[in-house]
Amino acid sequence: MVVKKKGIVPKWIKKTDIKKTEELTEKLHQWREKVGAKMMEPNPDYDPSVKAYEFYKYKN
Repeated sequence: MVVKKKGIVPKWIKKTDIKKTEELTEKLHQWREKVGAKMMEPNPDYDPSVKAYEFYKYKN
């Protein structure tokens, strides 16, 4: 079972070696399942309109 998810493997690898991409993606998913690794969840506090320098200027 190969789970195809956007952004897991760099585009240049996908284009040059599709079988290797599928193999590595499968290994990654097996490892995640084996160790109980969870996928990151979106940060509910993230606001893309706030620039880093603005955030740190007002944080203190």
